Amino acid sequence: MTIDTALHPYAGPCAFCGRPDARHRVWDAVKGDAKAGASIAGIAWDYTLKPEQVEWIVAQKKFPMPSRKMVTEWKERP
Repeated sequence: MTIDTALHPYAGPCAFCGRPDARHRVWDAVKGDAKAGASIAGIAWDYTLKPEQVEWIVAQKKFPMPSRKMVTEWKERP
């Protein structure tokens, strides 16, 4: 699994904090819920993800940043 299959495709920088990938907000929420003891099934339901996606996110040590190519392609889209 990759960040693109665990969450929706790259959609640009975060409008709130300016980080290069807005998906970090869902990532942070999933990780926080898991740390607080929420069940994988419950987190999946809350964020409309599959349990496998939540398990993959929880197992990662840090958020995988998008590649330069992905960012460039997004900026150059029509």
